[in-house]
Amino acid sequence: MANPEHVEILKQGVEAWNQWRVSQDDLVFLPNLVGINLGGADLRNSNLSWARLIGTNLCSVDLRGADLVGTDLREADLSRANLSGADLIGSNLSGANLGGADLCQATLIGADLSLADFSGADLRGADLSGADLRWLNLSRANLQGANLGGADLRGANLNGTNLSEANLRRADLREANVHNSSLIKTKFTNANLSGCKIHGISLWKTEIRESTEQFDLIVSGDGAQKIVVDNLEVAQLIDLLINSYTLRTVIDHLAAKVVLILGHFTPERKAVLEAFRAEIRKKNYIPVWVDCEKPALLQGTQTVETLARLSRLIIADATEAQGVFPQLEQALPGLAAIPVQLLLPPAGEIPESLIRYPWSMPVLRYSAIHEIIEPMQERIMMPIAASVHPSPQ
Repeated sequence: MANPEHVEILKQGVEAWNQWRVSQDDLVFLPNLVGINLGGADLRNSNLSWARLIGTNLCSVDLRGADLVGTDLREADLSRANLSGADLIGSNLSGANLGGADLCQATLIGADLSLADFSGADLRGADLSGADLRWLNLSRANLQGANLGGADLRGANLNGTNLSEANLRRADLREANVHNSSLIKTKFTNANLSGCKIHGISLWKTEIRESTEQFDLIVSGDGAQKIVVDNLEVAQLIDLLINSYTLRTVIDHLAAKVVLILGHFTPERKAVLEAFRAEIRKKNYIPVWVDCEKPALLQGTQTVETLARLSRLIIADATEAQGVFPQLEQALPGLAAIPVQLLLPPAGEIPESLIRYPWSMPVLRYSAIHEIIEPMQERIMMPIAASVHPSPQ
């Protein structure tokens, strides 16, 4: 329950409230405005520091320039509120609704934002450095120019979010959903983007350095066949290739740098996939893995054909992948001069249709990772180099 005396003083206006706060400066107390309805109120430049506003209705309230340091705003409704320039250092916004709120230039350092909803919020230029934003809904938010340095964004929903010119240096974005977001001039030095969903992103002059971790980036959209790459810029190119016929036509004339890996790798066999990718990177090629756990629909087959035409080599591991054979059978007729290396377990059978093409390399069989590394060097990676730099006749 709110303190009736505190409510009455606030009703007298911001000037009276701030003067009262100054007069109480020598007392240790917390203004209690819990659960009241302040919807649409004008509280510009008010001193609400350390106040208790748990569950309070602050919908569409004007809080521009307000002092909200240490304020308890748990479960408060701040939807469409104007908090531009507000000081929210150390505040508690756990479970608060900030959907559509204006937080331009707001300072949220050290704030508790767990389970808060920032969907559609305007956070341009806001300071969220070091903030814990794990699993938060920031979809469609505008974070242009915001400071997210060192922030924890693991699993956050950033679908459709504007991150242009934002500082995400040292930020942790592992497994975040960054679908359809704008990353123009975004700074990712020392950031971790591993496992991000990045379908439909926009990149231009994005700051990506060797210290940027960008493994297992998922290019495909939700529900589509899984396509995984290890480079943000390559991911955008592949996304465009799959969805643009014109670009596919142009790219056909470029020298291929991609090695396409078809297969399904369970957690127990993930080391095999990592060994493949490591050997490919050593030769300065780009590994692209398509998960073929199950037979793909028509769109998935077309995706494989598109990526195959871009590739210098195709490695197809059918050890645990039901979808490898059907996709190869569809793609092989149009892949003249692109070598295809099929990998099988010792007792695995191969359809006759896959070995009658001259560009199919002899089948490699293995049961353990140590059995494939040396053959990878001798029969896979060396032929790639030879095809790029042929020996003089």
